[in-house]
Amino acid sequence: MTTILVAADFLANAHWATDYALQLARQLTARLVVIHVYDPLPNTAPAQEWMTSSTEAEYYLAMRKLRRLRQKMMKTTKGSLNVSVVARPIAALFDSPATVIAGEALNQKADLLMLLPKPHSRLRTWLLESVTQKAARLAMVSVLAAV
Repeated sequence: MTTILVAADFLANAHWATDYALQLARQLTARLVVIHVYDPLPNTAPAQEWMTSSTEAEYYLAMRKLRRLRQKMMKTTKGSLNVSVVARPIAALFDSPATVIAGEALNQKADLLMLLPKPHSRLRTWLLESVTQKAARLAMVSVLAAV
């Protein structure tokens, strides 16, 4: 196994997935890629603004969080691990975080995709496919999802 891709959403429990991915990458001496998918289209911005300023702001915010996470990981491993960070927008109206994550797994030639599902109500889980479920279905790589 040479590349592990882990999705990070920076919610309260997201560190479990990134911490485990870091440990696994260390044991396997694999490259670790952390991806964060963000929505560049805020609900409140006028059309002419969301194409420029807020899209850039979302990207820089995501990258700042990812760089901070990367620095923490590099410090933990004393620089012995190759850790990359990627921020990707949801590109199209009918695109979803799951399709972006699955596509990035292919782009990075990942051998393993690690996901941490968000807790949802049973009704919502029954009615709607979660990002984790959809990414696992779409990914052309092995998937490890915590439950």
